[in-house]
Amino acid sequence: MKHSKTRQCCAPWELTVPNSSSSLPKPITVCRFLCCFAAIIGGFTESLHAQDAAESEPKTGYETNVPNPLDAASATQLIKNLTELASSVPDDRRTTVLLKFMVDSSAPDKTSFEDALKVARGITSPDLRRLKMVAFLDGEITGHSVLPIIASEALVTTPEAVIGNAVANETQADPTILLTYESIAERRGLFPTPIVAALADPGLELAEITRVGGEQEYATTKTLNELRKQGKILKENILSPDGIPLILDAQRLRSARISAGIVDTVEQRLELLDLAQVEPLQRAGLLGEAQGAMLEITGSITGGRVKRWQSNLSATLKSGETNTWLISMDSTGGDLNGSMILAGWFSKPEPPLRTVAANISGEARGDAALVALACKPLLMGPDSTIGGPGSYAISTEVLEPYEEVIEQIAISTNRPAALIRGLLDPTAVVYRYTNRRTGRIRYATEEDLVLNVDDPDIEKAKWNRGEQIELTQGLNAATAISLGLADGEAESVADAAKSLGLTETPPLV
Repeated sequence: MKHSKTRQCCAPWELTVPNSSSSLPKPITVCRFLCCFAAIIGGFTESLHAQDAAESEPKTGYETNVPNPLDAASATQLIKNLTELASSVPDDRRTTVLLKFMVDSSAPDKTSFEDALKVARGITSPDLRRLKMVAFLDGEITGHSVLPIIASEALVTTPEAVIGNAVANETQADPTILLTYESIAERRGLFPTPIVAALADPGLELAEITRVGGEQEYATTKTLNELRKQGKILKENILSPDGIPLILDAQRLRSARISAGIVDTVEQRLELLDLAQVEPLQRAGLLGEAQGAMLEITGSITGGRVKRWQSNLSATLKSGETNTWLISMDSTGGDLNGSMILAGWFSKPEPPLRTVAANISGEARGDAALVALACKPLLMGPDSTIGGPGSYAISTEVLEPYEEVIEQIAISTNRPAALIRGLLDPTAVVYRYTNRRTGRIRYATEEDLVLNVDDPDIEKAKWNRGEQIELTQGLNAATAISLGLADGEAESVADAAKSLGLTETPPLV
């Protein structure tokens, strides 16, 4: 039998030092020191490995809608929700929160200055320092809802984004408002102060100038007049003349380096924010108790039925009390254009409506799947099906005119556009990709993966291609949930209503 030799930690290497109680030297074994040192190094290395593991985990952020107009209750609830999230974040971490500013065409300027200031001060306060506030804008925002955007740490927009007159609802100029806007801007540093001044005071002239020495900056009326008088301006570009409200579209926001980027898809938004996924901060919304109405979509979808459904649903909002629509579905579709109209409408609810949810009790096939996917949340019965062949034959060519609508629905609902298209188009081949650096999951066709990129080979190298997602025959509830297309199961319409915070199954329209 062979005996292996082991090297003992306590090797015979000794140092002698004087002993305080004796003049005789006593050996101190160096190995003890080395063992202690190794233990410390081992613990430090273990800590580094743990830190590396934490950093390599897929990054998750949160998103929440910011109602427009804001009122006192929604402003208070928003800050409360954010404070609760911040308290759960470790001291050495920061979590990204996407503030999705809702566009309300019926009351665009009705946010009061006080309510907007409450949110702006809240999101810039030390209590929320563990949260990185990113404003997301997909439309036009005017009035004092502009102030919380200025107070955000970063801004991401779609091509349709516009920021306009912040004091559109004010009947007379108030110097205090201008000073507050400038103070918030200086605290956060996202928007240049002259731009903020022009947003809060339409009476100011704003120009982008190049000084004689080559310095570039933004300047308003007083500074402009002084520099012009002194002959120090080499070049100037008037962005808003005196008395004309400033309008900043997506391109202007980007060129001014206010916006971090312009995105068309959920995938682009996640990539820009370096996130693997975002989760809803609060599914129930911000505006108190849910009051609902229910629409049943059964059988075929036709143009005439779509118009009647729209009329009936719109009537439920006249009282101002209904804020939740529940769409109960068991349909094979039948009219792609009609389904697109409903889907585009459902995906962007406007106040007083805050939630358009769907519950699939049987099936939502063909173009009916798009109507269901436009609703958030989407609940499915345990034996239900979404996608697959329906009453209307859909091809890649047929879908092309609706590409913009599909992308808008994907952004609004935070669902992968490729999977939405794949459920409609049986020829689409969609794969699961994993980002090598962040661990983010992306669903895309091979063509989608390199669409509009400068170097396709570099883009491909960022991703590990996984399995093909089988979509041609539709998906059951469990699979749809796992892919992020559905949000949960509901045994019945009553269960779906309960999950939305409704006290009972809402009345039919």
